Amino acid sequence: MTKRSEFPPLAAVAPGLADKAGSIAPYSLYAYFRLRLRYLLHAGKTLLMQRWLALLVIIFLSPALPIVALLLRTAHFMVFMLATPTTRSDALAGATPGAIGPHVGAIIFAQAGYLLWAEGLRSVLRGGAFRSYLDSLPISLNIRLSIAAGLVFLLDLPLLLPLPVGLALVGIGVPLAALLYIMRALVFLGLTILLQAARIEAAPLLIPFILIADLALALDCGMGTSGAALPVLALPVLCGGAGLLLGTRYEGWSGLRRHSARAALPRAGTLGLVTPVLRLQIRCCVERGNATPIIMLLVWVLPFALWALLRGFDYDSRSVPVQIVVMGLIAQSCLVPLASLAEAHERAAGFCRALPLSRFFWVGRDIGLVLALFTIPALLCLLPLAVHRLMTPGVALGVLASYLLLLSALRLTVSIDPRWRPMPAIALSAFWVTVILWKVPA
Repeated sequence: MTKRSEFPPLAAVAPGLADKAGSIAPYSLYAYFRLRLRYLLHAGKTLLMQRWLALLVIIFLSPALPIVALLLRTAHFMVFMLATPTTRSDALAGATPGAIGPHVGAIIFAQAGYLLWAEGLRSVLRGGAFRSYLDSLPISLNIRLSIAAGLVFLLDLPLLLPLPVGLALVGIGVPLAALLYIMRALVFLGLTILLQAARIEAAPLLIPFILIADLALALDCGMGTSGAALPVLALPVLCGGAGLLLGTRYEGWSGLRRHSARAALPRAGTLGLVTPVLRLQIRCCVERGNATPIIMLLVWVLPFALWALLRGFDYDSRSVPVQIVVMGLIAQSCLVPLASLAEAHERAAGFCRALPLSRFFWVGRDIGLVLALFTIPALLCLLPLAVHRLMTPGVALGVLASYLLLLSALRLTVSIDPRWRPMPAIALSAFWVTVILWKVPA
């Protein structure tokens, strides 16, 4: 028998308060933000210090004047991403207005970097051990997104310095070009922070709208320096606003309901359509705290960024080596799901031994799942080379077969201690890249 709650519903206690449960007074919102910020600084101080130390290492390893060289390189990337072809001729020679491919790849690459920057602190940004209590409070999703966006903005401040430096590179000699850069930078900043907040608050309904807004922003960046580019900037703003409106209006669709008491009940959902073994593997990879989803996002983004890079190379002799190296990087990413699955099997080793399964049952199933997940990105990497006849179909199939063998061989490194695992894994990928570049003519 389920014990009935002793507390009456909110509507029975205060009928007028139930409809306004999601609204918070401005002072209360500020106090709530300060509370979340203090918790972030206290509980996440070690992770924050690690990020600052990583930035310092990158700064001191850069050539010339460290901070100046690093800011200039990242600022040139921002100019390449946001400025029009007439203002970035030194960054992308030969670019023509209307080419949005490089802009799409650069925007997605930059947003993926911002997501990785905040990913390690996601549990702390969500409230940590107090998250279940925060979910019980009558706070609407738009308030939660606002708080998460404010925290993420403070966290991203070191990574936002290249934007004003990029404005100095664009210059104010052409006022319209400077105005377009400022407005595009603001739109990009808003979309990136909204994407990070949606990731933190588990609101997946916003992500498709943000991706559509990224395409609209890339379309505007590909236009020339003219007054026609100004009204086009309203498209990404409208897309982001529509996603925010729908996401906050249908909170149950936005993932907020998964933290309620009803989410504890078993649900078949979409996973009920797959086999039990595959369902178990997927749940092991997407459980809370697992980095497999963000790794898979990067794996699917890398081929499109490679397309933009090869187009910038005009498919010359540099294309094949770059493509092989990118495939090696994608192969390294398979260690995350393989290690997650191996750890899950280790936790359930006592139960698995009681089942009539062969010794290598889960090993074969795990390798099959990883091959299925990482084959399509490899095909996308090989596609432009085959289309532009830089690689014959037979050679491409040989490269793909050796790539699948590399993925299977990387499963052997999972049994190594995590502290030493990257060394043999990187050695295997480097050996594969060397052999392929030796056998395949550039």
